[in-house]
Amino acid sequence: MIDVITVLEASIEDYPALYELAWELNTIHPMLGLESSMRRAMWVTGMLLRSELVEAYWCEEPYGDIWPADMGQIGDDMLDRRFWVPVQSGKIGIRIGATTRGEDSYYDLNRRNIV
Repeated sequence: MIDVITVLEASIEDYPALYELAWELNTIHPMLGLESSMRRAMWVTGMLLRSELVEAYWCEEPYGDIWPADMGQIGDDMLDRRFWVPVQSGKIGIRIGATTRGEDSYYDLNRRNIV
């Protein structure tokens, strides 16, 4: 559950890039290593997208124009490892942002102390 809370929190604070989600989880589980943290982040992010708790966005890195991603395409692209490492400046990356429902879920989980 801590992985879900962590990814939701990051998506509320900002529009984190996918690779930043792997880094976030790696700080919680350093003994697993970055590769395992990346796989965990892929799974959690996919689950949150399917549950409509977060939305995906394309972004001209770093922090350039950002626009909604088509969910049909993003599922395949999200598995592309090039989006799970820092994206070169001027290239297109994938970021996520919490939906209103995702924010509500995050605060509800914290109110109930489920961490």
